[in-house]
Amino acid sequence: MKQAVSIQKIGKINECLMFIKQNGISGSILEFGVYEGGSLFEIVNFCRLNKMTHYIYGFDSFQGLPHSEGIWSVGEACSSYENTCSELKNKLGTIEDIVLIKGFFKDSLTKELQKIISKAALIHIDSDLYMSAVESLSFCEPLLRENTFVIFDEYVADGEAKAWKEFLSKTGYEAETFSSCNDQSIFKIKKLGTDNKKKLIELYKKESLEAFNSISTEKIIQFVDMIFEAYDKEKTIFVCGNGGNVASALNLVVDLNMHPFTSEDKNVQNVQRNKFKCVNLCCDQATLTGVSNDLGFEFVFSEQLKYQGDSGDILFGMSGSGNSKNILSAFKLAKQKEMKIILVTRNAINKCSEFADLTIALDGMSLFPGQTGNNNNNFHYEDILSKLTHIAVGLLKKRVQDAN
Repeated sequence: MKQAVSIQKIGKINECLMFIKQNGISGSILEFGVYEGGSLFEIVNFCRLNKMTHYIYGFDSFQGLPHSEGIWSVGEACSSYENTCSELKNKLGTIEDIVLIKGFFKDSLTKELQKIISKAALIHIDSDLYMSAVESLSFCEPLLRENTFVIFDEYVADGEAKAWKEFLSKTGYEAETFSSCNDQSIFKIKKLGTDNKKKLIELYKKESLEAFNSISTEKIIQFVDMIFEAYDKEKTIFVCGNGGNVASALNLVVDLNMHPFTSEDKNVQNVQRNKFKCVNLCCDQATLTGVSNDLGFEFVFSEQLKYQGDSGDILFGMSGSGNSKNILSAFKLAKQKEMKIILVTRNAINKCSEFADLTIALDGMSLFPGQTGNNNNNFHYEDILSKLTHIAVGLLKKRVQDAN
């Protein structure tokens, strides 16, 4: 369990605060991992004694740690919001100059909140877990500036230290070590991040390969075999998705309908077609807007399947979250009609998988800009939709051409 804040660690935090005071550094002070408020009390007390007027924020779930990691167990370091407020009031008298934000970081560290917090003078990360440190640092990225202090209370290799090193590599920020004692490490930002194009491009290439390799070959074979079976039995493959996935659906439909049945140079159709076909449920604007207006957007795909889908047909749903309501509605109807169902998603835990005959889900956590947090791996996910399409189309083409 967490121990009382050591005098040595508090002394180092006070050194940072004194530097901030002496150099007239304004801005916010943020603590991630408040627990019972021991270190937060010391920070607030120092600021009051030295007449520092910085806004002070404390972030904690007040439900303990969200998951187990290393020496830490899920639910550990738990102090209720009410208990922590009571502890701070007993020591400080009033806590009107503290803003406590309640909730797990993935939920509470919002862009809306980020916009109203001023640039940071000091950031104290005492969240213990790697992922919690990643989420804290991601939230703080636009709040950093030269001379911002970043303090880690549990700076261990697979936890906060790993998160910090990955953050610096990703953002291009440079930091100098201000102090280090026991597990506490303090850094001071000395150079603002650059766009760091080369590193980010290499990061994307590396992550993209890892994301695709996280999908087993057996899963891809199962996917291809379902396409083969639909072709052999002259069934229809229906495809649906939202947003950018509509482009992936378009690509899949045109390639499956055309490419396997033409010559290698695509100049002539050299194979007699059977009744196999692929249908895009995202393209008919009149149907989409009509169903949306009359019944609701949740039913734009399921309503089309009611009069088109038959037993043995395939419904291929593309949903990054795996929870899209219109995809889920279509899956439920397809299951009733005894259709085969394929889901490709970037979220292994989702609502649609319950109805899918095959779920292909990405693993891993991205650090590339634009696909972190709740949008994790979205670019890699869309890349993989394209890869799966091309694998299926190429192998079906070989099969069809070899048979003729």
